[in-house]
Amino acid sequence: MTPDAAGVPGLVANLFRHSHARVVATLVARLGPDRLDLAEDVTQDALLAALRTWPFRGVPADPAAWLFQAARNRALDRLRHEATAQRLAARIATEPAGSAEGDVPDEVLVLLATCAALPLPREVVVPLALSVVAGLSAREIARALLLEESTVAQRLVRAKRRLREAPALVVLRRDDASLAAALPAALDVVYLIFNEGFAPSRGEDPIRLDLIADAHRLAEALADHPATAGSAPHALAALTAFLAARLPARAEAGGFALLPDQDRRRWDQRLIQRGFHRLQAAMGGGTLTRFHLEAEIAAIHASAPAWVATDWDRIVAAYDKLLRVEPSPVVELNRAVALAERDGAGAGLAALEPLRQRGDLARSPWYHATRARLLRRAGQLEPARTAWSRALELTEAGPAREFLIRERDRPGPVSP
Repeated sequence: MTPDAAGVPGLVANLFRHSHARVVATLVARLGPDRLDLAEDVTQDALLAALRTWPFRGVPADPAAWLFQAARNRALDRLRHEATAQRLAARIATEPAGSAEGDVPDEVLVLLATCAALPLPREVVVPLALSVVAGLSAREIARALLLEESTVAQRLVRAKRRLREAPALVVLRRDDASLAAALPAALDVVYLIFNEGFAPSRGEDPIRLDLIADAHRLAEALADHPATAGSAPHALAALTAFLAARLPARAEAGGFALLPDQDRRRWDQRLIQRGFHRLQAAMGGGTLTRFHLEAEIAAIHASAPAWVATDWDRIVAAYDKLLRVEPSPVVELNRAVALAERDGAGAGLAALEPLRQRGDLARSPWYHATRARLLRRAGQLEPARTAWSRALELTEAGPAREFLIRERDRPGPVSP
């Protein structure tokens, strides 16, 4: 084995997360839209090949090019075994080999819009797009959508089967009208990719910088593209910029430094200014969306010199609007945190009570951890211990669990 064999799995995982959409998009552009399933399969095969061979043969000089070349070769092998695809295989074979890095933004944007515009139910389209564009697993998608993993897996299987049976459903969306029509679903997908990067559902990394960078890049591409430019894409680009600006400070404490504990001097001021620029552009008209309101909340935090100096009246008011525009258990949870800062732990706990009664976030460790912090602040130590125990039961071994244990064991009341 080569000396760096131990690091190969991590290297391959990071490379695959970063390059998955690019490889798939480039292959789809060359194979044709009816070969989306094949492009995904051979990209997965290339990943497995890297895991099998690199520990023994060494990591290639250009890992991304190797991954694309391996996927391309597997596609050729598969196509050569299909008599009806001989002409297509010959066409691909004559194209230059190499990395999938060229013309990436346009190809990935086209792939994103193509998935988003599929004539399938929205509940199927969004998981499929997350799988194809971001390379997320069924488990990661389930966490992002607050669904059971088995439900997401079934939806992905049904969607891919439908596309195999009716390949005419897949039309590469290159024209401006199609890109514009696909925008709402495309925004949802980019938003969820960013969220998965900011709070991964699994793995050893508490932050997935590759997903964050890709989502921010896609948000800015949607905001700048003539066919999709508008208020909502600018707002999403603002939100991703504000949140990404916190990463240098959040990376401390093993990647789990909470907003109240972050050293704001380490926030990236360049990204914050970009966020304000995008937010100003988003206010130029159009329908008020959750992206506008979440970007407004992030901007208020970015403007505050310290956690205690935050304008909680404005934060709570923005969450009230957000609940009207896009009601969700996660918004209710975040609003409860803001209420606790403005009006005290009792107010936060009262806001959490409907969630507890409905059980909407019963399997979310972060809900139970938030409730535990508020109970501790309110002096209800025994219920707080029970809530901490439930949060830990729902968290796998790894950095997230270690963080929750540290939070549980912090002395005295702490801000959530």
